[in-house]
Amino acid sequence: MKTNNFRFPYLWLSGVLLLGLFFLPFCSKDPKPDDNGGTTPPIDITVYAEISHNGFTIKILDYLKNTPDARRALDLIKDNIDTMAAILPDTFYRAMQKNPVWVEKDICPKGAA
Repeated sequence: MKTNNFRFPYLWLSGVLLLGLFFLPFCSKDPKPDDNGGTTPPIDITVYAEISHNGFTIKILDYLKNTPDARRALDLIKDNIDTMAAILPDTFYRAMQKNPVWVEKDICPKGAA
């Protein structure tokens, strides 16, 4: 007595495919509507704001510059620049001013930016 077991994998596979098609709209990358009914535009990670302090240029992502964490980081950087101005010789200080200071958001919780 021979049974016909080859239909089961096809039924299982078609069920998985249909289930995947059901969840496909939830994986879209379109902007989601906000509470006011409008859509939130995607964040532009290519626009940097430039802040000058004692001849140094500090570059930070534009959308981050007004967050509380970024303001604390900028205050700390400015304090460190002031300290360097007080203790470094002018030649070293002027050489360091030629390079911008980049501020990035930490991508991984335990990693570097």
